[in-house]
Amino acid sequence: MAVAVESVLDVSSMGQQAQDVYSSAPEAFNADTHLAFRSPAKTYSLSDLGIDQHKRKAPCNFGVAEPFSFLSKAGVDTLLKELTSETVQKNCKFSTDRTPCCLRGTSDHSPFIRDLWSSPEVTGIVSAVAGIPLQLGYKYEIAHTNVQVDSPDESDAPVDNWHYDSIPFVAVTLLTSTEGMTGGETVLQKGDGSEMSVGFPQAGYLVVLQGQHVRHLAKRAVSPHGRITMVTGYIPADPLLSDQTVLRVSKMMSDLPTLFHQWAQYRLERFGKQAQLISQVLPFSL
Repeated sequence: MAVAVESVLDVSSMGQQAQDVYSSAPEAFNADTHLAFRSPAKTYSLSDLGIDQHKRKAPCNFGVAEPFSFLSKAGVDTLLKELTSETVQKNCKFSTDRTPCCLRGTSDHSPFIRDLWSSPEVTGIVSAVAGIPLQLGYKYEIAHTNVQVDSPDESDAPVDNWHYDSIPFVAVTLLTSTEGMTGGETVLQKGDGSEMSVGFPQAGYLVVLQGQHVRHLAKRAVSPHGRITMVTGYIPADPLLSDQTVLRVSKMMSDLPTLFHQWAQYRLERFGKQAQLISQVLPFSL
C-alpha cells in the first residue's frame, strides 16, 4: 500500500508549531531545554486493572500511567523538524496494511532523536514511572513514529485494533496539537472485559504502558493538525526479569537484514548478562 508519508509530515500543513524551527541548523538535545517533566497524577497497577501479573508472567505489577507532561514546546518542535529531515524521509518510511504510515529507525539518522531517547534523564523518567529500572530495546523500537492516514470509509475504525505490544513497555508521546481534535484515545481492556480510556491533553505529553500485558487499541483521531505519535520500547534492565519481546509485528515494517542484525545483537547481549549473573550463584566445587 503506497502512502506519501512526506505529504502527511509536510511542515507547512502543521502551522506555526514546526515552521519556526524547520529551517534552523541541527540542534543538540538538552534536557533543560527540551524536557518539561511533571510526574503523572496517577498510575494504575496490573492489579488495579484486574490483570494477574503472575499469570501473565509480567516483570512487575505496573500497568499504565495517566498522561503526563514530558516534552517542552521546543522538544516537540525539534522532533517534528527531525522527522521531516531529508535523511529520515529517505531512509525511514514504511507502510503496511496495519500501519499505513510510519517512520522506523529514525535514531540512526537523527542525533537529536538518538540522544533524547538514550539520555539518562529520559530513561530515568520512564523507569521511575514504571517502578523498575528499564533500558531501551533494540534500535528499531526507538522512536517508532505513527502518522495517522485517513480514508473516507475508515472514520469510525480504530487506528490500531485490539492487540498486545511486541515489547514489554512502551512510552508514547503525542507530537501534534490537540486543538480541535476529537477521538485519539488509547482504550485499555481490564481483566473483567470492561474498558478504560487514556487520552492526551496536549502535545508533548507521555503515556507509559506495560503494553505487552495490557490489551489495548488506539482510537482514530479527527483533527485539523493530523495526529503523530512517537513510540519507544523498553525492556527490564535486570536481565533475569521476564522479557518476552517478539518480532511478530516488527517484521512487517522493517528492513529485515537490519532488523535481524539488531535482534541478534540484543538477544546475545541479554543472554550473556543472564549467563554471567547465573554463573555467580552456581555452587561450583572441585
